[in-house]
Amino acid sequence: MLPAAPKTTLRLWSWNNEGDYPAVFEQIIARFETANPNAEVEIQWVPYTEYNEKLKATIAAGDYPEIPEIHPIHPGSPMYSLYQAGELLSLNDALKTGFPKYFPSALADLTFEGNTYSIPLDVNNLTVFYNKNIFKKVGQKIPETVDDLISLGKALKAGGYMGIAHGAKDGWPAGDLYFQMLAYSDGSHTMLRKADFGKLTWNRPEFIEAALQILKMNANGVFPPGTAAVDYFTGAVQLFTQQKTAMFYPAGSWIVGGFDTGFPEGVEYGLFPFPRISKVQDSASTGGVATNWGVLKKAKNQDLVLAFYRIAADMKSAQILIDHSMIPPYAVNIQAKREILADMIKAQAIAQTRFVFTPELHSQVMSGVQGLFTGEVSAAQFVAALDRVEKTIKR
Repeated sequence: MLPAAPKTTLRLWSWNNEGDYPAVFEQIIARFETANPNAEVEIQWVPYTEYNEKLKATIAAGDYPEIPEIHPIHPGSPMYSLYQAGELLSLNDALKTGFPKYFPSALADLTFEGNTYSIPLDVNNLTVFYNKNIFKKVGQKIPETVDDLISLGKALKAGGYMGIAHGAKDGWPAGDLYFQMLAYSDGSHTMLRKADFGKLTWNRPEFIEAALQILKMNANGVFPPGTAAVDYFTGAVQLFTQQKTAMFYPAGSWIVGGFDTGFPEGVEYGLFPFPRISKVQDSASTGGVATNWGVLKKAKNQDLVLAFYRIAADMKSAQILIDHSMIPPYAVNIQAKREILADMIKAQAIAQTRFVFTPELHSQVMSGVQGLFTGEVSAAQFVAALDRVEKTIKR
């Protein structure tokens, strides 16, 4: 009897070894190995802080991991040099067969110069979480516009509560608030990416209007006093779970567990998209890709790699994601076990990008919004600072 042929090994490189990701990966791998008994997938966890340089060094040595996690490609990306060196395979043709119809926002951040270089596993979106008990107590409904939100804040104050808990101190929540308002002030949903890549000045009415809306809300008590000094995972979470505020933003699937354990028994909470600037606008959340994989152009067994990606993107894998409180990057007809997660999945269909990929610009957005909260920065100064930073960037 001849010995069994050795299995083909695919190496999956990832930095996402926290939360439910290891369990999700293992279940998807098990499905792939069942469908492909002559193949196996080995996971190599690499710390996030080491990942980029280790992957580049491995490629430089002539070794090509088959299933690498890939940062979105853009001029400010830590993996842009791989794109410039021609190491990444365009997946445009592969995506035409056997893959679902992804949400446009999911692929937009993974596409550069007309080519998609990675495939999303899951996505996230940011909405406002609200305390249903408090809303009922003060007799208020979900606000539709910023003006409604301001009126709600006044009613909450009269009832002894504050508005939206927001951890602006950590920077990224402040940035997300700005991107959310820009999703409304820029109806084309294209200007952020153009400015991010240096193709559009920041001194435009749409960018200024988003900053003005933050100033307006802060001046009218939508956020608690001193929000610029409140951190996200402790200060803002405690304000919400201790029921000092009636709302929390930005909220996503990652924070649900903390609220489940933090709230007193009997408290119910739900979500809604951040209120619009005007009633004539469509509601929008913001979001982005959480995990995505690419294909290295010189990697072996690319057909098997794509077979793995197709299994990771089918409805059975979507069920695995949902069972672990994660959101698939495409529409699904699967009932989530919890209403809050079902609402998150619905919100993904209206999600707009929440990223500025150029590090210098992203840092300036975050610090600029913090300045809006403290009153040290005007809307005009906010965009002027971004234009000054842009002039220092070598593209």
